[in-house]
Amino acid sequence: MASGLLGFITFKLLSRSTERPLTAAENVLIISVATATGCMPVTAGFVGIIPVLEYLIGLEEGGPLRIAWESLIVWTIGLCFFGLIFASLLREHFIVREKLPWPGPKATSHLIKTIHHIPCEFSSTPSGILSSSTAAEEPLREKHNGTTVEEQQPLLARGNYIKWKVGMNRLVQGATVSGIFTILIYFVPIFQKLPIFGSHAASEWLWNVDLSPGFFSQGIITGPVIPLHMLIGAVVDWGILSPYAKH
Repeated sequence: MASGLLGFITFKLLSRSTERPLTAAENVLIISVATATGCMPVTAGFVGIIPVLEYLIGLEEGGPLRIAWESLIVWTIGLCFFGLIFASLLREHFIVREKLPWPGPKATSHLIKTIHHIPCEFSSTPSGILSSSTAAEEPLREKHNGTTVEEQQPLLARGNYIKWKVGMNRLVQGATVSGIFTILIYFVPIFQKLPIFGSHAASEWLWNVDLSPGFFSQGIITGPVIPLHMLIGAVVDWGILSPYAKH
């Protein structure tokens, strides 16, 4: 979402010197590239399994393990290739048939609709137009309401403008509050590692709470189920397994 907003601002400024403005589809491409780039270190194991193997494999196992950067590039390209295949295979089941909710993409779509001023009624289908059933119901609605399309258009445009203005105001307010709190955390570092269980637990076991706005926003986007599971996992890992592994 941050990449989509920053990309929109950047290309909006650049579009002043060009004749072609940034479209919503191009903004989706920016978000896709930024998401793939940001997730690649975790997905490819560069911050997890690969460093662990380099530390754990000793001389008796044929170590130390040192992977050349050429091999890591080939490994990354292979992951990208297989990722496209599995994503296309799993999309039919999880998204089309099961219709599972994806909080992150849904929030991103709302962001794109807000900053690009896309009316909600024209974005319910992938092609951005009304479905056939909705289009078939329009004459009945017009006849029932007793108004023509020409009479309804100003009202629809006014309603869409009000929704867009409210959405933009909320976006600006949220970004302002988040920015102020981020600056506050920078100058008051204790908010980033708040020792709610005491200084000894914070220094010895790293039991602290991070009040970064990013964590709150992710929790709001995903809903209560995923954060609760993550909280339970953190309690089990850092509260039970970590002391057990040390002693």
